Amino acid sequence: MHTLLHLQKSNRFTLSLMVISIAVLLPILLHLIPPVNGIPIGAYLLPMFYIPLIALLIFGRKIALITAALAPTLNFLLVGNNNWGWMGMLTLELLVFTFVGSILIKTKFKMLLAMIALILAKLVSAIFIGSMELLPVTPFGYFQASLINAIPGLLILILITYYILKNNQKFLPS
Repeated sequence: MHTLLHLQKSNRFTLSLMVISIAVLLPILLHLIPPVNGIPIGAYLLPMFYIPLIALLIFGRKIALITAALAPTLNFLLVGNNNWGWMGMLTLELLVFTFVGSILIKTKFKMLLAMIALILAKLVSAIFIGSMELLPVTPFGYFQASLINAIPGLLILILITYYILKNNQKFLPS
């Protein structure tokens, strides 16, 4: 616990770099696992969402939003992925997820913030897909498939939220 308190008081720039680095590297490690039914493991486990959520719950909105904005682009550049449409969608989803979470953390719904924020993030991205036609999927098809695929990752996000909220109350941002 002392380490978390020390990290909260450290330089925001250094802290942001540390959090973003972890947010970029974790998905790379998980994507070493082969796809399941042709779907990347990240679509099931949602590793890009873990670190912005943890950053939000422990360090606050600013570091979480910076992480959500930068991690997908840096990850895509590191792995050489050239599918910029998906990277844009992932960035949009992470930003919506983090922003909605930052609002819900101050309400009686904070234990449900991962679920509510993820559903709203997927809904916003589905609406965006429908209006921009950037990706070869239908809005409803994307929304439905991405939520069904994301059930294991959503459970992990719920567990992360529960653990941090129950065990680290004194470290939560005000």
